[in-house]
Amino acid sequence: MQKWITRIVGFVAAVALFGLISFIVFAVLSDLFGSRMIPRGIGWIIAPIMFGVVGARYAETALPNWIVWLKEPHGPVKYYVGGALLWVVAVCCYLFIFDPFGSYWTSAEWAFVWKLMLTPIAFAALCGLVLRWLRPNAG
Repeated sequence: MQKWITRIVGFVAAVALFGLISFIVFAVLSDLFGSRMIPRGIGWIIAPIMFGVVGARYAETALPNWIVWLKEPHGPVKYYVGGALLWVVAVCCYLFIFDPFGSYWTSAEWAFVWKLMLTPIAFAALCGLVLRWLRPNAG
């Protein structure tokens, strides 16, 4: 049973990753060419499924290692990852609930949203690396 749960989690994670990557690629291409690009064709149904199957097979070996890595009691990485995910979710909730930019977002507003999401995460990672560099034996 554990093997199937691991495969399902790997499949869902891989399909979500494929969706995120394709969303970013289409957003960048749409911005570069100044037109709205939409994925079309049967490949956009088959590609996520194939990506999910690869993720399911990879999850059998990688997911247990990630779970053990995140369960380490002395590892501050799990707090950083959890905080980063909570920050991104909080920003997304704010944007969807309060709709600060209206129905159409300009490229400057998109840039602001990306900065708002990624700057605190990058700053926290930089602070963690500096602290680890200054106190190498502090865990």
